[in-house]
Amino acid sequence: MAAIEELFGVDQLTSRRWASGEQAVPRAVALCLLLMVSTATSISQARILADGVDTELAKSA
Repeated sequence: MAAIEELFGVDQLTSRRWASGEQAVPRAVALCLLLMVSTATSISQARILADGVDTELAKSA
C-alpha cells in the first residue's frame, strides 16, 4: 500500500480507511484508479506521469 499512499499523498491510516470502506474514496482518486486499471497502468508508470504534473495547475482546475 505504501506506493498508493505515496502516489495519492495520503498516510497509511487514510489508505486503510479507504480499503476497509470506513472512509469513502475521493471521487478523483477513484477515477484515477479506474483509469489505471482499465489502461493497465502500473503504480510505477502512474508515479512517472504524476511527477510531470504541475500540482498548482491541477489544484486550480
